[in-house]
Amino acid sequence: MKDILAEMIFSDFWEGLPDRPVNEQFSELASHPLFINLFMFRLRPGCDRLSTGTGPFGECATNPIPVNEPLGEIIYLNRLRNANGVGFFYHRLGSLQVDSVPEPVDMYELIAVDKSERRTLFFCMYYPRRSLLAPTGLSLLPWPYNRLYQLLVQMPLFGTNKRLLNFPFDLVKLVRHDPILSLLGMNLFFAEQIHNLIYDSDVTSADQADLAN
Repeated sequence: MKDILAEMIFSDFWEGLPDRPVNEQFSELASHPLFINLFMFRLRPGCDRLSTGTGPFGECATNPIPVNEPLGEIIYLNRLRNANGVGFFYHRLGSLQVDSVPEPVDMYELIAVDKSERRTLFFCMYYPRRSLLAPTGLSLLPWPYNRLYQLLVQMPLFGTNKRLLNFPFDLVKLVRHDPILSLLGMNLFFAEQIHNLIYDSDVTSADQADLAN
């Protein structure tokens, strides 16, 4: 399992498709009835880049990355890699409105797992599929063939669409209390691994006790 986590974070390649097939991405929307009921009428045609976007792709609010609802943001960010092939910790800072984009734009803060860089990226989630493009200097891993990776890439292991006051350190508690990971019995393992990555150290006995709470 440790090898899987390391490959998810530090590998710059997986075998897979450019992204999940579009019809299956649309089924991700159908699994969120509230999103469908509130926003289905606002969905734009699928695209890799907004036709009205201006400025550096994904790096400014006027040219956000098109994705499909909050889960689409998570899946996109979990597959994002920097020039060294390293993944990111991330959290959502909030939303804002800009004149050139009809819908709200989400803003995320990112820190590379190896602490090599910090970025701010912008997303618009009112699209039926995720963009296949990545901002300058970054790349996207493909949608994996491996079924376990397909499951894990949808999990909030490395980030969240909530704002964390103590980012990235609060990610440990977030993973520890994640209901799906808890149901699978994987929450404490991943919380320990995320702790090690953030603090660059092994978990002490005191940390172990804290992780269990």
